[in-house]
Amino acid sequence: RQLADLLADGRAYLLNLTGAALPSALGIALLGCPDRVGLVTGRSVTGPAALLVRPDGYLAWVAAENAENPWSGAGEALRDWFGVDLEPNFTVTQSDEPVTRVGG
Repeated sequence: RQLADLLADGRAYLLNLTGAALPSALGIALLGCPDRVGLVTGRSVTGPAALLVRPDGYLAWVAAENAENPWSGAGEALRDWFGVDLEPNFTVTQSDEPVTRVGG
């Protein structure tokens, strides 16, 4: 499926390209906003491990390449750009239990 096709529904998308499940703290946050942010999981051999794409196609957040924690900053970007309700002091770490699917 093409990114443009996904964005046609007016939502932002978090692209998880790590090839692994999403950390649970991030998955739980996404459960509260399926009308605003969708999730696509895949695998990228090169490039960033994750991207947050706005509905207009611009990038709201990009995971730092080769970062110890590729999810650093993802929670803040979701809160700042899309009003995703996160608990105070919310952090996403790789040691979180994974979520393999968010939404239907």
